[in-house]
Amino acid sequence: MFRSISILIFIFFASFLFGQSFEVGATFGISNYSGDFVPMLPFSAETNLAAGGFARLNFSKNLSVKTSFMTTTLSGSDSNYDNFQRNLSFRTPITEIAIIPEYNFTFFKENKFLKDWRPFLFAGVGMFKFNPQTMYRGSYVDLQPLGTEGQGMPGQPAKYGLTQIAIPFGGGVKMEINRSWNLEFFMNIRYTFTDYIDDVSTNYASNLDELINANGTLAGDLSSRQWEYLNQQCLCEDHTPANTYSPSTQRGGEDIGDYYFTVGVAVSYKIFKFSEKKNHKEKCPKWK
Repeated sequence: MFRSISILIFIFFASFLFGQSFEVGATFGISNYSGDFVPMLPFSAETNLAAGGFARLNFSKNLSVKTSFMTTTLSGSDSNYDNFQRNLSFRTPITEIAIIPEYNFTFFKENKFLKDWRPFLFAGVGMFKFNPQTMYRGSYVDLQPLGTEGQGMPGQPAKYGLTQIAIPFGGGVKMEINRSWNLEFFMNIRYTFTDYIDDVSTNYASNLDELINANGTLAGDLSSRQWEYLNQQCLCEDHTPANTYSPSTQRGGEDIGDYYFTVGVAVSYKIFKFSEKKNHKEKCPKWK
């Protein structure tokens, strides 16, 4: 039964591919994020480089599907938005894979510079890994294991997962430079289902001692860093996590969702194109 289904699927896709093309490419650009540290976009101080690659199957001039890979870093700091007293900051590497259908508009005529150019829109589904960190005493510390808002404490939610689903969507314009090479410019926004890309979401834990007992001293030090800011202001060491902690008060905003985006350029190479002719001899892939 499984063999019969596999054969049918193979025949379906093999017949569907005739008249289509396949290409591979690379993307380069910049990324940014919006959340508890960056409530407004764009924000140049937290802009980072992004790069990736993709494989695209063009079913027709209008419809394409691509599989993409992207890596970048997202970051944010209270110092950028004058929220000095909270004194939190983060960075996280992002690794993403996605499957993205695309719709290409083809009502534009060729010109003497470009064989073809097509605005396009897309929306798909992806999965990304992240790991928020913060700089503390000269080195980066992973924040998720610390449960900085009380995650993992008795009676509290579990610590958030570091692999999440995203919905990428956006648009751009593709330009066919010649028979083999394409160039495109794009913006890709990711709607996510987590509010912890920046490790900030809800309230401070209800009890600092309980947080330290459950998750360790470092969790207490980094859950609220107001004590560091106050010591910097007075050039003293009078303030500690214990005498500056504000249990159960607002630490982040649950209504401020985390999302990220990339803007960039992509270059692709058409590996082969399946002939559209009916002649049987023309039905094999034409390798370039």
